[in-house]
Amino acid sequence: MIGLWEQVGQLLRTQGLTAGLLGSLDLVLLVWVMPARALQNVKRAPLWEWAGCWLLLTAAHCLEDIRGLYGYIALLAVCLSQWVCLWTLGRMSAGAAGYSALYYFLLSNCVDGVLRFGSMRLLGTDLLRIGPMPQRAAALLLQGAVLGGLLLLLRRKLPQDRQMNRSALWAAVLSSVPYLFVCRITNWLPLDNEQLTGAIPVMLAASCALALTMQITVAGRLQAEIQARRLEQSLRMDQQRRQQFLLAKASADALQRNYHDLKNILLYLEQTADKEEVRAYTRRVIGEVRPFEQLVRTGNEAMDILLGQKLAVCQAEEIPCTVDLEGALFNFVNPLDLCTILGNGLDNAIEASRKLEPERRRILIKSARRGEYALLSVRNNCLPGAGNWRHSSKPNPDQHGYGIANIRRTAQTYGGEAVCSCSEGSFLLTVLLLRPKSETGEE
Repeated sequence: MIGLWEQVGQLLRTQGLTAGLLGSLDLVLLVWVMPARALQNVKRAPLWEWAGCWLLLTAAHCLEDIRGLYGYIALLAVCLSQWVCLWTLGRMSAGAAGYSALYYFLLSNCVDGVLRFGSMRLLGTDLLRIGPMPQRAAALLLQGAVLGGLLLLLRRKLPQDRQMNRSALWAAVLSSVPYLFVCRITNWLPLDNEQLTGAIPVMLAASCALALTMQITVAGRLQAEIQARRLEQSLRMDQQRRQQFLLAKASADALQRNYHDLKNILLYLEQTADKEEVRAYTRRVIGEVRPFEQLVRTGNEAMDILLGQKLAVCQAEEIPCTVDLEGALFNFVNPLDLCTILGNGLDNAIEASRKLEPERRRILIKSARRGEYALLSVRNNCLPGAGNWRHSSKPNPDQHGYGIANIRRTAQTYGGEAVCSCSEGSFLLTVLLLRPKSETGEE
């Protein structure tokens, strides 16, 4: 134990500034392994979180060169400090932060080891740890440039949606064991600089490449399985929504045929009945059937049925909904496709509105002509930071989150596109559909 504390004291005295530079380098490069949505959180991280992460990384790097068995604990401390920074600054899940931290740790440690080996073989000294501070700083800048270039090249290999389960994380950890043994092998061999063999950096690079390949493969397969489950669930929900639409349409058609006759009969009974209880009964029945009368008439039957259903939900949830639609503008769209576009859009808006205070709830549905395109927009208020449409906020994210992706896919079949934006707590879904020439009047 005495030997350990002597090593710690010596490293703090000699490697403090170098560790600070390594901590700063980590803070800059860790951003490069974050998925896109985590980068938005990094921009909003307060200064004290950045300072705390830098101190944690610096402390871990101070102990990085401890020899013996404690050296493995020191490496674990470095990896854990990087995990804490990703989890804190990027607001990533524990699994996603752990996977990203292990990925970055392996690559950064391998680059550091190879460059230090090259420095000792070519120059006879370790410029990254020994010598005047200007030389150390220049060597660390070179290390940062090499590591940054590798991260940039490999960034596209990393899955953006890093939902890691326990088995995938264990596979990533176990794939790193060979590298952890190789990276500390010189601590157990009585070698000086002249005796170092070129096989060591080759073993470092090979074991690192093997570990990274296994991690990327495991993560890729996991993401493919999650996306397959999401797509299957999404298609099933779309099918259910379309079946509900067809049933609602059939019910609405039958009700429309009988509504006016039924109302006239009840009105006649109310006027001619002698007993007051019969009149009260007929008035109650009239009140019960009146909500089934068509409340919205846009000029498009599919839109009218869908809006009738969704407006009933909005009324029950106390969500004000304003409709300004020219339904005839979308008569060229298949009713079932319109069900996918408008149904998913309103479902997302209603779900987001439920999370707000009643006074902030509001949905606005509009349509417009934009040249040869028909435009449909759904705007709703939302919680801050809830505008990332690629990821669902529902309890089971691997079974949801494809609603707007379905809207986009459907819009693209009509030569259009779906665009989402979020600013100042307001979410806007805009769908553009290319109108056929027969609709635009062109030959």
